[in-house]
Amino acid sequence: MNKEELIEKLNELENRFYNDVEVNGMIEKLKEKFDTLFEETFTKEEVESDDFDEMGEEYYSALREDDPDNATVFQVMWFK
Repeated sequence: MNKEELIEKLNELENRFYNDVEVNGMIEKLKEKFDTLFEETFTKEEVESDDFDEMGEEYYSALREDDPDNATVFQVMWFK
């Protein structure tokens, strides 16, 4: 199997993943849970503040310095 065929298989896997009903259901549940926890943690006023924006930018910058292999589900959800 050559590289192009492997890329094609990877693309097929990605498409199957994103079009899978069960996967989409789990992702939706995860998004809902994250949103619930987020709303329990931060007030609307905090989220709309400049400090929150600055904190988010600093968090993003810090993560850019990390090895992508160390990314967590939380980090992915934070930037959704």
